[in-house]
Amino acid sequence: VEFGRIGWCKSGNVMLGPVQSAANAPRPEVRGVKALFEVSIEAIKDRILPDLDDTFAKLVSDEDTMDGLRSTIRVRMDEESRKVMQNNVQKAIESRLMEIVQVQVPKTLVEERLQNKFATVIKDKEWTMRG
Repeated sequence: VEFGRIGWCKSGNVMLGPVQSAANAPRPEVRGVKALFEVSIEAIKDRILPDLDDTFAKLVSDEDTMDGLRSTIRVRMDEESRKVMQNNVQKAIESRLMEIVQVQVPKTLVEERLQNKFATVIKDKEWTMRG
């Protein structure tokens, strides 16, 4: 039974694995029969990691080479890091501004924002109930 990549499994986990018997199985009554096996993981004796090569890169991504996969990952990490930094700076600025600036918000603006938010929530709820 092939369960695929089960690197996330730990002792005590239970997995379900679909299987189909061969069309040329020796017993005619089981030929092509589909089944679902439940397997309890009692222990993991050897951890076998895949080779980090071009074959692996093709398997887990749209990249053809491991160098391409590494490059893509670096770009994504750089983008994510920039976004996190920008978000942190924005929050720090907003926090500091809130400490030093006192603004009287018009009641009509608050009511308008609340109505818009309420309408959005209702619309989203209607959409999820249809689907």
